[in-house]
Amino acid sequence: MAHIKVSELRPAGSELFIDSESYLNDLSDMDTTFVHGGFGHGLMEFTAVNFKVLEAGAIGLGITNVVSLVKSFSTFINQGPG
Repeated sequence: MAHIKVSELRPAGSELFIDSESYLNDLSDMDTTFVHGGFGHGLMEFTAVNFKVLEAGAIGLGITNVVSLVKSFSTFINQGPG
């Protein structure tokens, strides 16, 4: 069976924290508060668009139902009750 000997083990990306010229040291508190990690940024705009699409769909469905109802009454009036 093969043996692998690891002499120096560091987590991936650890050199970003070790280097004296790291960009992480240049970040201010304001910069770090603006980082959202990809969650929540632009969510309100996306949600607003979704509500508008949903509203347009509901209006279209309502119009379709009203037209269908009017057509059923006009057919009933033209043909008589039976």
